[in-house]
Amino acid sequence: MYNGMMKIAQKDYFHYTKAEWRLWAKAWRNSFMSGTFHATRPKKKVDVLIASTLDAFLEEISKHCDTLTLAIYSPTQGEVDLTSLYAKCLESGHTLIAPRIVGKGQLLWHRVNQLPQDAPDLWQENHYGIWEPQTSLPVFEGLPHVVLVPCLMADFRGVRLGYGGGFYDAQLKQWKTEAKSLKQPLPLSVGVLYEETVIRALPVDEWDVPLDVVLSEAGLYISSH
Repeated sequence: MYNGMMKIAQKDYFHYTKAEWRLWAKAWRNSFMSGTFHATRPKKKVDVLIASTLDAFLEEISKHCDTLTLAIYSPTQGEVDLTSLYAKCLESGHTLIAPRIVGKGQLLWHRVNQLPQDAPDLWQENHYGIWEPQTSLPVFEGLPHVVLVPCLMADFRGVRLGYGGGFYDAQLKQWKTEAKSLKQPLPLSVGVLYEETVIRALPVDEWDVPLDVVLSEAGLYISSH
């Protein structure tokens, strides 16, 4: 962790815009995927390590509820692949919900009992190349316990950098509003990414909804927001 913090401190000298950080993060991820970035472990092994940490974290959370409702994402463009963990969650009887894009900045969530590799007829690729549930699957109504959020980058405050569509900011804001209205616990948002793309501070816009937890192969960061 100390080495990671030294790395982050060095990056503080660069005051990039979101667009510049986005370009940097995509370039880094491409180099990591291709193996040109010097890393102690290949991507698949790093993904397994992140999944293992998340598994232990979810086990602790599930002690406080009968079944866990987990909002998942389908990995694309080199994102952390948690497919093995999703399968384990299904075997354990937890509820998984996955998003489908239904409009600008809008997601609709469906209950899923099988993953794309097991039931490709129940999933479809959208125009971004992301697997999403077919419309025939039941729509989820309610609040998840945990929301897994893919990130290009994130910082210690929980500020997230995505691809710029605003889907997750809008969804997290909606769920938090619903939770307060219903006087229910807020869904716990967990940003998932690689340690090299965690920095001390990203630019912030007024519509950004900070994450509760940031997860990388270095472990869990509880955000300071």
